[in-house]
Amino acid sequence: MTTIAETLRSLPYFADLDDDLVEAVCARSEEIEVESGTTIIEEGSHSEEMYVVVSGQLEVAKKGSERNIVLATLGPGEVVGEIALLDGAPRTASVLATTPTKLIRIPASAFEELISDSRVVRRMFRTVTARLRGIEENLRHEERMAALGRMAAQLMHELNNPAAAVGRSAASLAEVYRQLSDATMVLAEAGTDLAGRLEAPTPPSHVDPVTRSELQEDLADWLGRYNVEEP
Repeated sequence: MTTIAETLRSLPYFADLDDDLVEAVCARSEEIEVESGTTIIEEGSHSEEMYVVVSGQLEVAKKGSERNIVLATLGPGEVVGEIALLDGAPRTASVLATTPTKLIRIPASAFEELISDSRVVRRMFRTVTARLRGIEENLRHEERMAALGRMAAQLMHELNNPAAAVGRSAASLAEVYRQLSDATMVLAEAGTDLAGRLEAPTPPSHVDPVTRSELQEDLADWLGRYNVEEP
């Protein structure tokens, strides 16, 4: 069975530490396994331990006004919880297991042993610096996404206004069509009624070709006097 000391020595963070120091830390530490979805550190809680990820994955998140903001994702060999132990302040973020995860829990008393070695302190500072850069990038991403969200909302507002105008115009057009249809029905009924009251025209009497030709010439002269083209 692999001991905690063997597990720690297999990780780059602890690989070159003195055996006495590793044994002293392991004597106070324990190996734990958590299921996916388990919160191992709660934002705002008191600082009592740090954790080393042996296998699995952790997510570091901070509460936002509307949702949690993911600050970092941690995998095997990485540590979490050490910052709060350095300053004794409440936890600044929550840590959640996103997969079944194996951890080594190192209590505050063993942490004091660890930071007695300058190599651990240097690594801790490098870890904190890298994490802060990652957090900064995540926050920039969140700001970009928020800006895109605001832009999309503004665009939808601009689109909704013409859409509403088109909707109103369509409603007005429908009303015009309705009124036109009603007027057409009235005219049709009036025409039918008028046609019923008019007498049928008397068929013209027979006109011989010569007389018809003379009448056509008279009609053309009459139309010409009224400037009708090609009478």
